[in-house]
Amino acid sequence: LDKLSAPTTETSESMTIRSWWQEMQSKYAGRDIDFTESIHADTAIPVEVFNTVTENLLDNARSKRLTQSDLSITVALQADNNGVKLRVIDSGSPVPDETTAQLFNEVMFSENGFGIGLYQSSQLAKRAGYNLALESNNQGNVCFCLSGS
Repeated sequence: LDKLSAPTTETSESMTIRSWWQEMQSKYAGRDIDFTESIHADTAIPVEVFNTVTENLLDNARSKRLTQSDLSITVALQADNNGVKLRVIDSGSPVPDETTAQLFNEVMFSENGFGIGLYQSSQLAKRAGYNLALESNNQGNVCFCLSGS
C-alpha cells in the first residue's frame, strides 16, 4: 500500500562516482575503449542514469566502429565541486545535420542505432536533474556529454 500511495517519482540507487567509474572500466575492459578521469570530488550519482546513458552511448559508438574500423572511443569523466561531466567521444564521422536537431527530442528510427536510446537516455537524465547533449559534432571528434551537479 505504501508503494501505491507514494508519489510517482522514480527513485534510483546511488553510489559514489569513484566506485561507479571502477565498475564501468571493469565492465568494458578489453573492448578497445580508453578511459580518462579527473575526479576531485567523490560525489554520489544516480546509478541508473549513468549506466543507461553510458551504455547507450558506448553501444552507439561501438556500432559505428563496425563501419569505421579505425574509430577510437574515449570515455572521459570529470568530477569536482561544480558537478560531474561524463563524455563519450569517438573519432568517427559526425552525426548527420538532419538528425542532430531531433536526437534528444523525439524517438527516431535509424539503421545505426541513434534515436530511441538517446531519447530515452535524455529523458532519464532530465528527470534526475542532468543534461545529455551533443557537445561536439565534427569529423574526428564526436562528443556526447552527460552533465549535472
